[in-house]
Amino acid sequence: MAERATLRSLIRAIAESVAGAQHEVERRQAAHLRSFFDDDLRPVRMPMRVPSTRADAAPGDEDLIEPALLSLLPPSPLRIAEAQVAFAVELGAVEGDDVLVALPETGGAPSAGARGLMANVVIRFREAEIPGGVDGLLAQLSKSRDASAD
Repeated sequence: MAERATLRSLIRAIAESVAGAQHEVERRQAAHLRSFFDDDLRPVRMPMRVPSTRADAAPGDEDLIEPALLSLLPPSPLRIAEAQVAFAVELGAVEGDDVLVALPETGGAPSAGARGLMANVVIRFREAEIPGGVDGLLAQLSKSRDASAD
């Protein structure tokens, strides 16, 4: 027997699943970012020798520099840019202002002998632009971070 639910609850569950997946991506990204810092919250550095740029350097002289690993391998912010979910449902009675639906047991397209009215549902999620206020806040935080580093 097919499982019954309201179309609204089904769509809400799918949207919450996509939001939860994005949250997990962000959580793992934050953990990855943390790996660029030591236990004292100082940047992990990578010592390397480079040709010297000093005015008094002889040919072949080298300098030892220790740039922060984060500046060499900046993490790229990951976002779920687009997700698509497609499924078939059997339309049933109206409950309040929502429609009851039944998901076919096979999870696929309905057979020609299906009892009720069938619908194919496609839901697409797309990445939204960052609101201007949030973008401005991020810019301000960046400026205050740069000023405190001086």
